[in-house]
Amino acid sequence: MSSILNQESIEKIIKLSSEKSLYICFTCINGLSNRQLLNILEKRFINNENKQCQSCLDLLDAEYMMIKVKEIAGHVSTINEFQLHICLPFILTLRHLYFCKLFELNPEQVISVKDVIKTFITIPIEKAIHAQHSIKGNYVIELKFDHAESKIECEKLMQTCHRTVSSPKRFKSSLIVNHAALCRLFENPNNQIVEQFQLIPIETVCTLDVSISHEPIYIAGRYIKLSRNLSQTPWFVNDNRFKSSVQEKIFSGINVNIKYSDIKFSSSGREDVDVRMLGIGRPFMVEIFNPQWSNEDVIAKIKEHINQMHQDIRVRDLQFVPRNESQKFLKQGEQEKSKTYQAICCIDRPFTEADMNILNSVKDLVICQTTPIRVLHRRTLSDRHRTVHSISARPLNVDELDDPEWKEFLSQMFCISIVTEAGTYIKEFVHSDFGRTRPNIGSLLGNCRADIISLDVLEVKLDWPPIIDD
Repeated sequence: MSSILNQESIEKIIKLSSEKSLYICFTCINGLSNRQLLNILEKRFINNENKQCQSCLDLLDAEYMMIKVKEIAGHVSTINEFQLHICLPFILTLRHLYFCKLFELNPEQVISVKDVIKTFITIPIEKAIHAQHSIKGNYVIELKFDHAESKIECEKLMQTCHRTVSSPKRFKSSLIVNHAALCRLFENPNNQIVEQFQLIPIETVCTLDVSISHEPIYIAGRYIKLSRNLSQTPWFVNDNRFKSSVQEKIFSGINVNIKYSDIKFSSSGREDVDVRMLGIGRPFMVEIFNPQWSNEDVIAKIKEHINQMHQDIRVRDLQFVPRNESQKFLKQGEQEKSKTYQAICCIDRPFTEADMNILNSVKDLVICQTTPIRVLHRRTLSDRHRTVHSISARPLNVDELDDPEWKEFLSQMFCISIVTEAGTYIKEFVHSDFGRTRPNIGSLLGNCRADIISLDVLEVKLDWPPIIDD
């Protein structure tokens, strides 16, 4: 919204600008005034076409903008919709604030150069590249204007003002040139900027750097991990990569189908290297920056590549998803939802029917887990309370043994399906972690010694992403 100036204010603007020999173009003055007074400006204000506007540095000159529109069109290939991002040099912020201070105007009520540029240039760009501007466009056209004297003038202003209001101790760290720092200078009542600092007339125009990028895309799905020797993300030992990972195997399918500048992987929790992820899998999401692809059925191609090239993982329910929804659900699944596990356990005596009945009777058991020793190097030492919702126990069948050598201990082994609150350490609940988890399987069964042979995740209870595969 522009300021509403009366004739007296307009006369003051003309007088102050003339005294300082600072020419301002008609468009910039229009942003400071109302339409009823434009006829005054046209007659009274200096309108010399050979002079450069000292407010917008001629960025708002119609001829200049049309030249830049052609330059922008030369960088753009075939696109349907685009967002327009404009980045201006700090010198324009400085001059916007300076003239508002000089004319005693509220900067928030004066139309900014950026807003005017975006208004004037959007439609010509649409016509030049045959595309529609939209805040939801997949492509981003970034216009980065720069000026050779921007940093010099801004730093000179900040040095001038800080010498009078800053202590020597603060002076060195205060000279950071950015929009916020300039605003603070002009808001400071101790800074008599108009009196202390004189703008230098500038005759050179801004340069323009045009870049075209695609908005990040987000692909979600579920992965099933069938190996007990595979980490979820790259694992390094002494700076050396240890084998491969679920993340890298998923990325392999993306790499052959989509070009990008960067990629990130996230998931709803994680399982240990020696734990399988079964059932319908664990939800995950991949964020892909500045993507480029030509295959319309790219999701199917990515899924096909991963599932055919790797025997130890599978992906399903692969789909494009919106970012905001994805971040919320992944965090929710990691911290709030329950999870179902299956563990093969062993105790130091035969497993009896009475033991099975004890475990099967567990309902919403609250346990206290001191940070496990195996994660103490990366987790804060504390007691965490988690709920074991239910346990279903049964004796183990001989054909369920992975190693024949375990056969002689079959009477001491059993299988449990356990539903717990997210964040529960299942291994420690079984073997107690030297008594750091209380109660535990051993204490529930009469203070016997218990250990875990293998562990699988059967279900991560999260209704995201939508299930699309049978």
